[in-house]
Amino acid sequence: MVKREDNKETRFFAITRESSSSASFNKTMENYGWTVIFLKSIIITPKPYLEIERIVSRIILNDYEACVFLSGNAVDTLMTNSDKTGNRQALVSKLRSIRTVCIGPRTGEKLSHYGIDPVIMPERYNTHGIIECLSGYEDHLHRIVVPRSQLGDSKIALSLSKLGISVDQFYLYDISTNPTIDSEWKWFFNLLRGRNVDAVGFTSPSSVRALFQITEKEVRCDELAYLRQMKGLVSIGHKTTIELRKHTSGPIIEAVEHTLNGIVEASRLI
Repeated sequence: MVKREDNKETRFFAITRESSSSASFNKTMENYGWTVIFLKSIIITPKPYLEIERIVSRIILNDYEACVFLSGNAVDTLMTNSDKTGNRQALVSKLRSIRTVCIGPRTGEKLSHYGIDPVIMPERYNTHGIIECLSGYEDHLHRIVVPRSQLGDSKIALSLSKLGISVDQFYLYDISTNPTIDSEWKWFFNLLRGRNVDAVGFTSPSSVRALFQITEKEVRCDELAYLRQMKGLVSIGHKTTIELRKHTSGPIIEAVEHTLNGIVEASRLI
């Protein structure tokens, strides 16, 4: 660990997330003695305008009984592009009239920001929780829509189809590795070279892949090995843990609550 001038140890926690949307997380982590490094590891690229216009129109016009949002990115992409199509008001009205389900608090906050309230949130903030939530209604659901990332798996669709629920999945955006090495990344690499990164938090499977793709181009093999064997590897959820195991050999702490708050609590175990 690094010693500051006041002789107190500084602990460094890197996370695959932008600082612009993480002020509360940063403050809480600082209260627990961490200095946070924010690593923008992925880029969100919306599908072409006309493609999203068709998606928005289909959500508005079809007789869906529920709409499921698996991330805040899906909410932002759909709402921002519905502005361009001139269909924002009709889309919001549609989502208010059916069951709008979100995977967790942050996604719920995004929906509320756009005037979609109330929303349904599962007890468990993951795909298992979503499936339990949607399969538990007495008035059986017949048709739902899931606007999402191109990289998302089909677990929800497969599980619900077995229950007789038809699921339409619309792909709103692509995810790619961030090509820009900013000051936060340079700081991270310098600390990594000195073996001074104490923990890394991963917020999605794609961010795991991206971080290692970026890092392996910037540091030596022994420095990368230090990262792979680190004892402070924190995962936001099960899918992220599975991906992280492909790239590391160290112990992984998985957040109990699959949110940034869950990562905060997991960091207290390090």
